[in-house]
Amino acid sequence: MKLRDFGYICNTIDNGIIILDKDLEVHFWNKWLESRTKISFDEIKNKKVNFNNGKKGRGKDMLSKEQKNKIEKLTQYYDDVNFEQIGL
Repeated sequence: MKLRDFGYICNTIDNGIIILDKDLEVHFWNKWLESRTKISFDEIKNKKVNFNNGKKGRGKDMLSKEQKNKIEKLTQYYDDVNFEQIGL
C-alpha cells in the first residue's frame, strides 16, 4: 500500500487514528482527531504525547495545556483503554 493510500483510508474512517513511535512521538493524526481536538497534524507531529506534568526533563516535549485538555476530553469515549502509559 502506498503512503498516500494509507493517509486517504485513515482520514476517511469515522474514528480517531493516531500513530506513535516507541517514544510516544506523533507520526500520524487523522482528520477525525483534527476536527474533534482542533489540533492540526502540523501542530502535533513529532511532539511527544506525554502529560506527566512535573516529571524532570519532559517540559520541552510537552503539549500545551489547551492541547492536553482537548485530548483528555477524547479519553471519555474509551472506557476500556488504559491511558496511564501517556500520563492520563
